[in-house]
Amino acid sequence: MKTLCITGADNSTLAEIAAPFYRAGMAKPKTLMRDRSLDFSLWHQKVISSLVNERPIGRLWENLAVDLLLANIDSDCWGWYEAHSVDALEFWAELEPSIHFLLVCTRPEQELAIRLTQKEGSTAEENPSAWLDTWYAQHQKMLQFYLNHSERCLLIDANDALQQLGGQLAIAHEQWQLPLDASRVLENSRKSVAENIVPQPDSIASLIICELIKASTKDITGLYSELQAAQYPFPAAKNDTPARNRLMEWLKKDLNTNIITNLFTDYRKLRGQLDQKQKLVTLYQDTIEQQQEAVKQAKQENQVENELLLQRLYQVQEELESTFLSKQKLQQQLEEARVQQLEASPVKQQTPQHYQSETLEKNELLLVQLHQVQRELEHCFLEQQNLAKQNSELIPQVQKLKQQLHQAENQVQAPTITSLSRLLFGKNKTQSPKLKYEQVRLHRAKVNSDYEHLWISLKSLSFGVQYQDDWQFRLSCANVSPGQFGNEPKLEFPQQGAGMFANWFEENRDEYGSKLELRFATPNAMDMTVWKKLNSQDQQLITELIQQLPKILSKLQQSDWQLGRNWSDWQKLAADVQCIHQAKVKK
Repeated sequence: MKTLCITGADNSTLAEIAAPFYRAGMAKPKTLMRDRSLDFSLWHQKVISSLVNERPIGRLWENLAVDLLLANIDSDCWGWYEAHSVDALEFWAELEPSIHFLLVCTRPEQELAIRLTQKEGSTAEENPSAWLDTWYAQHQKMLQFYLNHSERCLLIDANDALQQLGGQLAIAHEQWQLPLDASRVLENSRKSVAENIVPQPDSIASLIICELIKASTKDITGLYSELQAAQYPFPAAKNDTPARNRLMEWLKKDLNTNIITNLFTDYRKLRGQLDQKQKLVTLYQDTIEQQQEAVKQAKQENQVENELLLQRLYQVQEELESTFLSKQKLQQQLEEARVQQLEASPVKQQTPQHYQSETLEKNELLLVQLHQVQRELEHCFLEQQNLAKQNSELIPQVQKLKQQLHQAENQVQAPTITSLSRLLFGKNKTQSPKLKYEQVRLHRAKVNSDYEHLWISLKSLSFGVQYQDDWQFRLSCANVSPGQFGNEPKLEFPQQGAGMFANWFEENRDEYGSKLELRFATPNAMDMTVWKKLNSQDQQLITELIQQLPKILSKLQQSDWQLGRNWSDWQKLAADVQCIHQAKVKK
């Protein structure tokens, strides 16, 4: 049985390097099934802290490691890739002598270039010196392990491997005679190295990287030379001396006029963009203040008109009540007059006619007054409608200006300008985009026998350069049963026009229509297939929303929303989502 451990770089790079091995017939590692599934990634995650600090991992985790190996004992050739295996090399080497190790080395200047050009809001560490220290410690550990177990190890360069996918398979096959069918993979790997050239950093990044490596307290160049000497050369890279010694030649160069000229040209261009955008922000602020003042004044005038109208209505009501009572009194007098007419003599027969004539005159006068009041009420109603229409026209304009101001403010915080300020003036701390909103409302709370959700609406929502007046999502739980809630939480995002997502897609449908659905399951499961389909901007949006879930629920609870379930159950569900997301995304 042949076993292969591939480690050294990040997991995305290791996955590409391991792909040719799997295509050639190397079996993927099997998952260990207990009360919950356990694979190599989860095992390393649980013991990494003890391994880094050189503490015993405990008998339980040692036995589980043995079980992971036994689960794959029927495979003639199998292997795994894992970035954290760098810290467990000695453990695996001592546990199983048949394991071979493919150690993937990265180049320090490219590691720095990748990190320095990362977008704002990334979770990467901000201190460049710490980046170099981490790279130095990891590669020194790999080099020492290689020297102690050279017959079981191969050191290869990550760039060479990526530019010749399949070349590492040829090297491993030559060294260890792996029982793999390498012919088809090797045929596809004979491609030009130029097809996968790694992009070079710009003039500013090149200057910063060069100076950081020179100023490091670690012997970066010495360790890099030792790694090059120990690395097994790829067939197409044996004569590629300039490419493999790029770091050494680069560090020998001093600053020249062209680099300085390019640096100041870039700086002036970025500074001009910053000044222009700051002027736009000031202009938008002034316009919004004027619009807000106009809206405030209109509201005050509207309030005065409403108060006058209300007073007039009260007055009319009192007049109508008085008129009604007068009419009742007149009718009563008329009835009394009729009675007296029947009792009166023929001489007094004119009296009822006199009363009837007087009553008709008063009724006509009352009718005229009622028509006048009706006309006044119609006039007040039309004025009220006009004021309401003016308000409805002003509010969208203010919202649009608020959105434009928000976008302008965020454009000033452009990654290129922030990165330049951080690098040139020593401002290392950056702010990741924050989810901001003015109000939280509960749109609907649904309770079924096996499913519950809170349909939440965030008013005036902003995230980075994005803004939406009303954005909605659902916090839900599936497979609900009596006495059991919170085992399968979900985040549901219904389709909302342009929305806040840069790359929203329909993942599921229900009675309300299309939705993007991200599922979780306690204690530590998350739908990574959906997560990986999202771009980095949408992942940051969901991450920020998950961080604010407890705060959003607290605001709803303070609004006296009455639910059929305790708020504490929803708060626990939100906390579980946070823990699972943090554990899975930071792997």
